[in-house]
Amino acid sequence: MKQKKLLWHILPAYIAITAAALLLTTLYSANLFKKTYIKNRENELYARNELVKEIVTAHITDLHNQNTLFKKAGEKIGTRITVINEEGKVIIDSDNNPDIMENHKTRPELRDALTKGNGTAFRYSKTLQKDMVYYASTLKTDKNTLLIRTSMAADEIYMTLFDVYKKNILFLIIITILTSAASFFVASKISNYLKNIADGAKKFSKGELNHKLPAYKIKEFTTLSTTMNQMADEISKQIETISEERNKVAAVLVEMSKLESIRKDFVSNVSHELRTPVTSIKGYVETLLDGAIDDKETAIRFLEIVSKQTERLREIIEDLLSLSRIEQDDEKKEIKRIQQKVMPAIESAVTDCKIAADKKRITITTQGENDIETLINRNLIEQAVVNLINNSINYSPEKSEITVSLTQKENSIIIAVKDQGCGIPKEHHERVFERFYRVDKGRDRKIGGTGLGLAIVKHIAQVHKGKVSLESEVGKGSTFYVEIPL
Repeated sequence: MKQKKLLWHILPAYIAITAAALLLTTLYSANLFKKTYIKNRENELYARNELVKEIVTAHITDLHNQNTLFKKAGEKIGTRITVINEEGKVIIDSDNNPDIMENHKTRPELRDALTKGNGTAFRYSKTLQKDMVYYASTLKTDKNTLLIRTSMAADEIYMTLFDVYKKNILFLIIITILTSAASFFVASKISNYLKNIADGAKKFSKGELNHKLPAYKIKEFTTLSTTMNQMADEISKQIETISEERNKVAAVLVEMSKLESIRKDFVSNVSHELRTPVTSIKGYVETLLDGAIDDKETAIRFLEIVSKQTERLREIIEDLLSLSRIEQDDEKKEIKRIQQKVMPAIESAVTDCKIAADKKRITITTQGENDIETLINRNLIEQAVVNLINNSINYSPEKSEITVSLTQKENSIIIAVKDQGCGIPKEHHERVFERFYRVDKGRDRKIGGTGLGLAIVKHIAQVHKGKVSLESEVGKGSTFYVEIPL
């Protein structure tokens, strides 16, 4: 099968996406213009409709003989005026003879006016054989109810829309040409970079380890070339070491054969390992060619993903260090606990979590007596409550509520954090406090967290000679408990 270059795989799709985006923008803007135009015409017709009502009211006793009056009025304000009775019979029409006009009871704007008090429509007029914008309202008289309808032609909207389409299509063609040229340039450059790296890898596989790949203007390519050069140096050092060992072996020919075999195996293994960074850089290239280079927003989002993964590593390291410090300090008996009130630590934890809660419009409330006290390390209790609240925020829907309560039993105090989140299946209850344990690995990593938060809570409870527990039902939320003896 004939293979095409990377450039010709990506460029057509990129051009198609650019053209489609601009075309959709054109269609959307044209539709928005049409809606705005009709709305403006409806507002104009409403004002004129109110004026017509005054004229109808002034001539109500002799309305059937005023068709000439309404014709002049319609010409003066540039509006077609129609007066219809409740049965749909046309009494007055400024543009046509009402006696030969069909019954209008089925017209949508008139039906809405009879049921809602007013009605609008944009449709084709069979009488005038053109598109019209209509506004109708009711006028109650002593004897019956009249329907007052004002309307105007909307022919110019199509001329304007045609002009919009024409200008946008020209703009689409220009932008497509420019972006195609830019993407062709970038794709060609990146393809050349990949070809140079591939040529270098081939030389390495043939044993030309003194060959050096150059640095590039793109950071990822420079990182890859530097790594490959370092690997080549390492291979060269290993080969030198093997060559030195060869001199210690009596049978020169046997040892030379062994050396060649080892070298080939080593190069083969290294080449296999190189597939991973090559695959990774291909992902970078495809992302850039798909629009990240020219689309600032996409490029920023790409960097945000990298930042997010870096932040996740930092959080895991900090949580591991925190867990390690708690365990070491507990073993060395260096954790100081003081008899004090517990509620201040809870309130401080709630304050620390408020920003994260506000982002999801989650309300955090506290319950309990302020005078409850026991022997605690305030910083650790505050950290435990923060971890529990953050866990609830991560797994709770927007606009939900989290309740943090403090109660006292006979021989212990209980801190409870209750949420309205997704809940945890019962078979996972005993393991959720284990390090790195996740109920749903794929979903949990998308939501965030390090997988250590609940393990830290458990160790803090143990430092206080207490324990942790959980009550949860899928779809109804969870309640986490920290019980500390008095």
